[in-house]
Amino acid sequence: MSDYSLLGSFSEGGASGLNAELITKLKDADTVAKVDPITEEIDSIPTETEAMDEIRTQIDSFIEMMDYFDIYSDENIFNQYVFDSSGASAVFEKDANSVLDEGLVSVNVEQLATKSIWQSKEITEDYVYNKNDPADAFAIEIDSTGEKFVMDFEGMTIKEIAKEISSYDEFSATVEETSDNQFRLIIQGETGEDNKFTIKNWATSATLGFNRSDSEVAEATDMKATVNGISYELASNTIEMSDGLKITALKVDEPDDATTLTVSKDTEAVTLAVEALITQYNTLHDVITEEIDDPDSVIEDHDMLETILDNVKNMLFKSYGAADPEYGDTLDEYGDVEHSHSNVINNTINIFSLGIELDQYGGLSLDSDTFEDIVSGDSDIFDFDDLKNVFTGTYTNKGLGVQIEEYLSSLDSYEGALYDYDLEVIERQAELETKKEDEIDKLDIKYNAMAAKFAAYAALITTMESSFSSLELMINESTSDS
Repeated sequence: MSDYSLLGSFSEGGASGLNAELITKLKDADTVAKVDPITEEIDSIPTETEAMDEIRTQIDSFIEMMDYFDIYSDENIFNQYVFDSSGASAVFEKDANSVLDEGLVSVNVEQLATKSIWQSKEITEDYVYNKNDPADAFAIEIDSTGEKFVMDFEGMTIKEIAKEISSYDEFSATVEETSDNQFRLIIQGETGEDNKFTIKNWATSATLGFNRSDSEVAEATDMKATVNGISYELASNTIEMSDGLKITALKVDEPDDATTLTVSKDTEAVTLAVEALITQYNTLHDVITEEIDDPDSVIEDHDMLETILDNVKNMLFKSYGAADPEYGDTLDEYGDVEHSHSNVINNTINIFSLGIELDQYGGLSLDSDTFEDIVSGDSDIFDFDDLKNVFTGTYTNKGLGVQIEEYLSSLDSYEGALYDYDLEVIERQAELETKKEDEIDKLDIKYNAMAAKFAAYAALITTMESSFSSLELMINESTSDS
């Protein structure tokens, strides 16, 4: 800030009016007229940004909610199912990317897949294997192939032997304390008849005693079950169905018993998701409309807000509904089969056909009766697939969920409306800061010059007043002498 104190010395006579206070008052008035409006614009930018952040929050919420209708999303609501099971012989699990057929799955488990399990005699923990001792020699043989595993355990303790056996993919071994200070070597294979194994011990008095009648604790078997009347005989207790359904057998059923699974579309979730879409659209619509209609709105670019809202409306209100396009028999110039465009001209269903209504203020609501008839299959006009084609669509004929999500996500990407808005705000703030500094500099120059002139005028006035005082004194003296 400029210093006008040099004018303070002229405190008497005609020069007293040309002082720093006068200059400051004049400059303050100019500052109010020329600088303060710019300052107010700069100060309003954070408030404008906050208002845009609220709109952004609603846009982000809309994008997140559109995952329920996005054909590319695992959360697509039209691929969600309700599983209702009864019985205890099996459990069911659905692959995340699979699309199941609706209906009943009935499972009868006749036999579980088991492992071969062998146990040694009880021995002390300090046992050490001696390959030269016939009492210690043994081999493991796979029954179905005759493959024989003769392992070198020389000098190993019972725990080291278990670790060595477990290093083979075909087996696992543990050491269990089965009575005080007495241990058994437990050897297991993989489930299934083809993985059944036998331990060959060449000495009747073997230390580990695998030749005893109680050495084989369990014999490997296949799982046997029927699923919807189809027989399965597998080495594991898991059935991997082609549609992505995984069935794991837990126990054997009685002949007339079964575990059942009823697979049905999660229609309740579809209704909830559509209601949530309506709520989110109404919230976004209200936030943007209130900002546009507010005469005191701090957001400058109302055209940008109107464009965003209009584009969302257009996507919501246009027609959808066609399935994937058919392939034509016409070849293009490269010899490739051309797509027909029946998917475009056959888009004849919009959300208003499905029970969604528009009020006088531009908000949406749901006619629950009409919509529920379609969801439950009671409508004579539309069905569940029609809903899916409108809200989700196909890979070649995107529904409103994919289109809205792609559009809203693009707003913050390069050259998107919100991306450009952010750049404009940054540029505008920089221009205002520069303009403010320029105005301050101009006022400083103006009033520094004025202060210099005031100082010169004041000095001249003071000199003149001094000269006049001397002249007045001479005249008074002359008059008094006469």
